[in-house]
Amino acid sequence: MPAFSLPLSGIFSELAVETAEGVPATRLLIGGRWREASDAKTFDVRSPIDGSVIARAASATIDDAVSAVQAARSSQGAIREMPAIQRVGVMEKAARLLEENGELVARAIQLEAGKPTRDALSEARATVERLRLVLQDARKISGEYLPGDWAPDTIGKMALVTHEPVGVIAAISPFNYPMYIGAATREMRRREWAR
Repeated sequence: MPAFSLPLSGIFSELAVETAEGVPATRLLIGGRWREASDAKTFDVRSPIDGSVIARAASATIDDAVSAVQAARSSQGAIREMPAIQRVGVMEKAARLLEENGELVARAIQLEAGKPTRDALSEARATVERLRLVLQDARKISGEYLPGDWAPDTIGKMALVTHEPVGVIAAISPFNYPMYIGAATREMRRREWAR
């Protein structure tokens, strides 16, 4: 049994399976289903605390990455068509699940990133708050009406501006705030575009 182990309960119960050595083997989430890498390969995840193996992670192949992108693209239309109140409900559920499982998430952050317990718990709480702020932003998303009488060629015309998701993106985030960065991406992207 390893000195340190990742929790496999709560929200992590479907993420991984326990191996004979007592080390969890994580799976990939593609198209809403947890699955092994297509070639069944894994790699050891070592904790910076003491170098021990805390998990065996599925080693995604190029085919797995393509499948993930295709699954994300195929669900894009359904998400776009989802009423705003349902999208808000999804975000509320995410914040609630993270809050209920904050200690488990903090333990995973602590083991994988080597953060002290206090900092890992702080990141989990900050991520819950960030999700709640995103909820407030989501309720404010609306379009704009632009009258056309600002230029002679557009008198009697108007424009409606709507906001649409950017689409499917891939990101490799830094290790120092693994949970928070994903939740804050929208805000970070907005700042980047403002430069």
